[in-house]
Amino acid sequence: MELRREIRETIRIEMQQMQSTLQFYSDKFDDYEVKMKSYDIRVKMLENQYNDLINQNKNLKVQHGALEQRITVLEQAQLANQLEICGIAEEENENLTDITSKICDTFKLNPNNIIKSVPQKNFNKKKL
Repeated sequence: MELRREIRETIRIEMQQMQSTLQFYSDKFDDYEVKMKSYDIRVKMLENQYNDLINQNKNLKVQHGALEQRITVLEQAQLANQLEICGIAEEENENLTDITSKICDTFKLNPNNIIKSVPQKNFNKKKL
């Protein structure tokens, strides 16, 4: 009888230990399951943020291209209003207004349409 009691006690203790171990692993499994759900939510959130950034990047590229085209159009429009006349000999104390008026008379242009006259430096001319 004594042996039976000892065996029962040993089995009871072993069962408690197994139950305790099983409960420990069950709790751990539950913790991992909660963490996995949290990670899934976070991954989905990051994927959405990534997709938003991809779309923003595409939109910015389109806007950048449109702005570059607009700059090109504006630069071309600005250049279309400019006229460069070359080959007129530079004279000392020359009056650009008089030269501009003479050119306008020659080409039958209205001198009031001239906004400005800009002299160009002659880089080929050597000074002593």
